Amino acid sequence: MAPFITSISPTQGTAGTSVTITGTGFGALASTPVVHFGNTSVNGTVTVANTQISVTAPGGCAGQVNVSVTVGSSTSNSKAFFSIAAPAIGAVSANAGPDTSPPASTLYGSGLAAATAVTFGAAGAGTLGTVVSDSQRSATPPSFAVTGVPVTVNVTVTNPGGTSNALTFTYQ
Repeated sequence: MAPFITSISPTQGTAGTSVTITGTGFGALASTPVVHFGNTSVNGTVTVANTQISVTAPGGCAGQVNVSVTVGSSTSNSKAFFSIAAPAIGAVSANAGPDTSPPASTLYGSGLAAATAVTFGAAGAGTLGTVVSDSQRSATPPSFAVTGVPVTVNVTVTNPGGTSNALTFTYQ
């Protein structure tokens, strides 16, 4: 009997998310069928004989991927899983500004549409602004009192997939 997926839960998550696959033809209790998240394969564990698999979503996936199960030489149908990757920042349009009421900057990178926070190092949380695309979003730095020498802080963005690399912003 070829494996068949009826559902997966949850249908979205990050690397490390526990996923339950329900269906038929998965094999004996505690067997380890191969679960495919797009082109990435991991071993699952059958937790209910023949009908349920537990697996951890792997890293290296981004966006919607098809999940399927292989038992022996038979591969199941697929169900969609949306993998949320950590954001990445490639550039900050204005990487310097005044310490009082600094203007908005544009962040360029990936995973920015799902961002939940932007942090300007010791200055703290900034304000996320308009989403232009997943690779472009505005952000306004918080005010940060600077006396004398300019202060450079790391800018990071957080989304459900994690926290980005850091670029810098200098308060003058």
